[in-house]
Order: sequence, then structure tokens, then C-alpha cells
Amino acid sequence: MSATGKRYEYDSHEASAEPFIQNVERYFGPACPTAKLDALTQGEREAVRLGVVIAGMRKEAVVLAIGYPPRRDTPTLDRPMWTYWRSRERSFFVEFDASGVVLKTYN
Repeated sequence: MSATGKRYEYDSHEASAEPFIQNVERYFGPACPTAKLDALTQGEREAVRLGVVIAGMRKEAVVLAIGYPPRRDTPTLDRPMWTYWRSRERSFFVEFDASGVVLKTYN
């Protein structure tokens, strides 16, 4: 149980393509990344608050908004398109321009 009284569950899946501890450390930290949040534009901060991806966001903001993409489908963050999962059967994609800014998302 967290300090907020909420209970969280985290399932390990072989598709994460990395050891459990490494995967958990990518998503959870010891404190809120305040400096990273402060470096965002106002539009990026709002998208992060809502947990959405919008055109014009930088890669750092996408990670803060919806997390890292699974390594199995996006082994490096240098790729121009990241793949995320909605469910076992459905994915969605985030496409970036050469400077790492979101062009659009695909369902």
C-alpha cells in the first residue's frame, strides 16, 4: 500500500525483454522527478498531468506522460517510432521527427 492509501500491482511479463528489477526501476523512482517536470513546456506539463501524448511533445515528456515503451517492441529510444500496448491484441504508435518531437500517434 502506498502513502496515498492506494494499492498498486505490477505484473512482470516476458515481453518486457529485460529483468524484472531493471523494468521496475525504469518506471518507479524514489521521488517525483520535479526537475524534469519543471523543464517541460506548459503544454507538455498539461499532457503529462492528463497522461496523454500530443503532437509537439518531446520524447522526455512522452516518457513522463505514459512511461517507457516496452523494450521488446522498441529496443532503443533513438527510434523514430515507439510502440506501446493498449492490450494483448492492440498496440499504438508514437511517431517522432528527427529532433525527437511527436509528429502524431497511430492506433
